[in-house]
Amino acid sequence: MLAPAVTRVRQLFALILGFFAACALAGGGVTGVGVWIILAAIADPEPTSKLGLLIAGGLLLGLTGSLGTLAACGVKFSVSAKTRGGSFTIDPK
Repeated sequence: MLAPAVTRVRQLFALILGFFAACALAGGGVTGVGVWIILAAIADPEPTSKLGLLIAGGLLLGLTGSLGTLAACGVKFSVSAKTRGGSFTIDPK
């Protein structure tokens, strides 16, 4: 009598676990692409104007991918930025 309910709970747990694993893998993939772009920008002998753009884009991808991975793992954090002082902080809660 209790077996269908237990099976349903196991299926739901597997679905939730799969969702969080997929989110963590997606965040890791975005971070990996960001790191690859930075390394490719440094290794490529193109003009300096493209170098800054690629490194900035790689940093943005790396930051958003790592924040996505942390969020998928359930880590709560707050992000704040100040324009005058040039500070950018990420505080885990």
